[in-house]
Amino acid sequence: ISEAINEAGFVIPQIGKNLVFNLYDLGGTQNRKRVILFGVNKNKLFNHVDVIEKFYSSMRRQSEDKNKNVRYAIGDLEVLKPLEKGKGRQSHEQSPADPLHRCRFHNGRDIEIFQMLAKDKQSDSPKFSSSEALKTLYFEKVGKTSNVHKYNVIEWDKPSNLIPAHLHKDGLRHIHPDPEQARSITMREAARLQDFPDSYIFNGSQSDIFKMIGNAVSPLMARKIAQAVKMAFN
Repeated sequence: ISEAINEAGFVIPQIGKNLVFNLYDLGGTQNRKRVILFGVNKNKLFNHVDVIEKFYSSMRRQSEDKNKNVRYAIGDLEVLKPLEKGKGRQSHEQSPADPLHRCRFHNGRDIEIFQMLAKDKQSDSPKFSSSEALKTLYFEKVGKTSNVHKYNVIEWDKPSNLIPAHLHKDGLRHIHPDPEQARSITMREAARLQDFPDSYIFNGSQSDIFKMIGNAVSPLMARKIAQAVKMAFN
């Protein structure tokens, strides 16, 4: 990567762990680590080393207190409980006020698993705290084996795990922390964990929107990068 960028006429720092920035450290509500490469045209700027260092110093200075968590991001949203009798492809209540605050369809088996795991996460002696226990559960309930555990309950008082584009296919690794809701997260919850404001409009199907949110650069991280660029050239 460094050689290709150098051949294109740009200078970047040596690629290493010091170029990795976590959205959570920048004030977000999600553990989302990204390598940020900042380079300048070596034929346009003679002080490119200073400019690059100013950028990364600014990024590091923008780290904030780690006091935001899942509850901060989604705790005020409407409760969406399972319906006693599903309506077609609708298994849970939906928000009448927010079209993005609805979850994908879940069958009875998965609803039961989600509720059990969310309760287990809150217990003093959880049974499913290890990957092996979760893989065994998956085999017992689904009849299939997996090299990685399929289930993960996000926790109220911690940052969320990574919101991926794969969320458009399933939400097993993003189970809501409330056992009464027994579901995966909604599009609105995924967007908030990516620090999108509620005023931001997403167009498309549920699958398209989940994919867009997972593929996106968090607006918060984008703003932090833009501020660091501004500082570098001041």
